[in-house]
Amino acid sequence: MIGKMLCSKLNKNHKIVKFDLKLGHDILRRSQLEKAIKGCTGVIHLAAMSRVVDAHKHPLESVKNNILGTANVLECIRTINPKIWCIYASSREVYGESRKKIKESRALNPINVYAVTKLSGEWLMKTYEKNYGIVCYRVRFSNVYGGINDIIDRVTPRFIIQALHGKDLTVNGGTQTFDFTHVDDVTDGIVKLVNKITIGKANSKVYHFVTGRGTNLMELANTIIKITNSKSKIAKMPSRFYDVEHFIGDPSLTRKELNWEAKISLEKGLKKYLSLFDTHKKMPPPPYFRQARFSKK
Repeated sequence: MIGKMLCSKLNKNHKIVKFDLKLGHDILRRSQLEKAIKGCTGVIHLAAMSRVVDAHKHPLESVKNNILGTANVLECIRTINPKIWCIYASSREVYGESRKKIKESRALNPINVYAVTKLSGEWLMKTYEKNYGIVCYRVRFSNVYGGINDIIDRVTPRFIIQALHGKDLTVNGGTQTFDFTHVDDVTDGIVKLVNKITIGKANSKVYHFVTGRGTNLMELANTIIKITNSKSKIAKMPSRFYDVEHFIGDPSLTRKELNWEAKISLEKGLKKYLSLFDTHKKMPPPPYFRQARFSKK
C-alpha cells in the first residue's frame, strides 16, 4: 500500500526499481535482491510480514521475513556498494505500551513477536551503519490507512467493508487508542526524507510519520458508520492480549527537520478512502478475510 503510492510520487524525479512479492520477488532470495539493488543509490525497505496478528499466528515466518529479510537487504548493500543509503520502515509497536505522547527517543519495549522483529530490524540497521558505514534511517509508522490495495482484514478497511454491507462492525476491545495516519501524508513524508538524504541534510536517523492525534476504535467505528450512512451496529469482541492498546506519536522532530506534518484529518481521510471504491461491487462481501502475503521459504 505504501510502496505503490510512494513509487508514483518518486517516479517524478527518480528512477525506481520495484521489488515486490506480487511481482515474483522475495527478499529471502539473495540473487534477486542483488540484481535489483545493483546500480541503486538508495533502498526504501518496506517489505515485511506487516501485521501483529499474522506474526502472532506465524512467528517463525515473521522472524524469517522481517529479520532475515532485513539482513539480506543490508548484506546486499554491504557487498555491492556500502554507499547505498537505506530507509527502513519500522512501527509504533517497538515502543510497547504508553499513555503519554511518544517521542522518537523514548525507551523501546516490544510486547509481541511483530514488534520484536521490527526492533531487530532497527538494531541491524544501527549495527550495519556502525560497523560497515551504511547510512541507515528508521521511520516509524502508526496505523497507516487509505490505499485501495490494503490488506482488507486490517481495522480500517474491515470496518468500512462491514459498514457498506450493513454488517456489525466487530471491535476487539474498543478503548484502544491509536494514531491513524493517511497513506498520502506518510508517502509525502518519505519523499521529503529522500530529498533531504539526497542533498546530505537529513540530520536524524529516526523519524515519526504520525499525526500526533489519538482516536480510539469505538470513535473510528462510529465515524465510519456515519460517513457510509450505514445501519450497522457495533459488536464488541474481547481484546487481544498481545496487542498494544495505546499509542499517540509526537511528530515535532519530523516537522522541524523535514518540514512535514500530517494534513489529512481522520474524517477527511476516511472519506477520501471511501471514494476510491466506485461502487459497493468492488467491496468483497463477508466473509472477506484473506491470508497474509509473506514468503514461507
